[in-house]
Amino acid sequence: MVWAIAILCLVLYTPLAEYAAHRWLMHYPGLGRGSWWREHAIEHHGKSRNDVNIDINALSVVAATSPMFVFAIFLGWAWVAFVLIACIGYAALWSSLHEAYHGVSENWVTKFRFYDIWLKHHLKHHQQPTRNFGTVFIFTDRLFRTHV
Repeated sequence: MVWAIAILCLVLYTPLAEYAAHRWLMHYPGLGRGSWWREHAIEHHGKSRNDVNIDINALSVVAATSPMFVFAIFLGWAWVAFVLIACIGYAALWSSLHEAYHGVSENWVTKFRFYDIWLKHHLKHHQQPTRNFGTVFIFTDRLFRTHV
């Protein structure tokens, strides 16, 4: 039962964290005034630079999911390891998708059945940067009514 609750929390938390970080840190100058906003909104979007803000490092994902680590500590150290592995896996997936979207590399994610849907969703985001914030979890845009 505890495992099911913890997995559910992780499955619900990760899409919301991705959406919130992309929408309110990377696209909103008030909250993400530092390098996140500048590198993403100005360099990557505004100047169409595909050499910046393409990858996400696992440490950033671990920091963003720190509430899950606190929860995991109460469940036991095996859960901390599970959350850490999930964070690293998510960072690898996000980076691989984003690199493929922008033609930096054609990698394993282009073989996914739904890759074309992800690609179309992301390219619309670059046409309308105030829409389609989900990169891996694109259903969040329907949830928050930012889908184009």
